[in-house]
Amino acid sequence: MTTEQVIELVVAERERQIAKWGKQNLKLYFWILILQEELGEVAKAIIDEEPKENLLNEAVQVTAVAVQMCEWASELVGWPCNSREVLKLVFTGWKLSDGLPMNAHLEITTQIGMLCAEKKDNIFQEAEFASNYLKRIVFNGCLLIYRLSKQQQHEL
Repeated sequence: MTTEQVIELVVAERERQIAKWGKQNLKLYFWILILQEELGEVAKAIIDEEPKENLLNEAVQVTAVAVQMCEWASELVGWPCNSREVLKLVFTGWKLSDGLPMNAHLEITTQIGMLCAEKKDNIFQEAEFASNYLKRIVFNGCLLIYRLSKQQQHEL
């Protein structure tokens, strides 16, 4: 799977989310809870040894939620952007690489923990603070998709 294919999967999922839920404007802690729930579905799919397609779908959903969080944060800080623009920014200077999918999953977990580590005084400060971690979460979500696409089911 190429970077462009990963991006297309995430953009298509964002379009599906928008069609189903509309544009969401939530507080940061709600976003974090949604992101954690989606990441938990990836872990459950691994534990339950679900088919690779299901696992990839769950990883795409995690990444799309993180992209949606970036869209939310960017709008609040005054530089609104869409899914493709978020992904373009994320891939500036970063490149997908081979490795264990679990490492990308753990990095997402770490970045979510960093988001929870500091409370900001207002939603603007939260959005500005969160954007640094969200870019890493989006990248690692894309990395998770990429690495899962290359793994055989028994290697997960």
